[in-house]
Amino acid sequence: MALEDILRKITGEAQAQAQEILRSAQSERESLLAEAGLRAKAGVEQIQVAGRAAADEARRKELSTASVEVRRTLLSAKQEALAQVFEQSLANLAALPEPDYRALLADLAAGAAVSGNEQVVVSPRDRGRLGDQFLAMANERLAARGLPGELSFAAGTRPLRGGLILSSGDIDINCSFERTLASLRDDLEPAIAAMLFESRAGEATP
Repeated sequence: MALEDILRKITGEAQAQAQEILRSAQSERESLLAEAGLRAKAGVEQIQVAGRAAADEARRKELSTASVEVRRTLLSAKQEALAQVFEQSLANLAALPEPDYRALLADLAAGAAVSGNEQVVVSPRDRGRLGDQFLAMANERLAARGLPGELSFAAGTRPLRGGLILSSGDIDINCSFERTLASLRDDLEPAIAAMLFESRAGEATP
């Protein structure tokens, strides 16, 4: 599956969920700052007798501590949101309607095959729902590439959450959704983070 297609699915399907997490973090941010303000005010009142400069310094230290807590809270929220984005994307890819899922895996297999006669390893669930129609689609695509188009199902299955593995002797080409998303994650995270959070960056800065 093309990187841009995966990116579109990831950002489109989980953006609202990620922003909800950030909204929750914003609420916690406001609470932290309010509490810090109250503590700072109390501290100022307690040491006003010692002079204005000392009171201002106490307030600055209290708000600085709150600022660190706020940044930590927002960072944790963004990391949680990104993790949920990828997890939700993986689940949604695996839950595609059967015709779409079958076509997706046929494209995946045809694009990754080297010899054209590899064995296709899938999950027990996919072995039952893909059927011979999947093999016909994948082999047709391979023939268009000039390869033999002789893919077949392996005798065994593996506990994949989606996607497939092409096996030829001792060589496996891992095209599972888990592996595909993991290999793309480092490249995708900055773009996804920018898309999800950049518009709210002003609000997130204490």
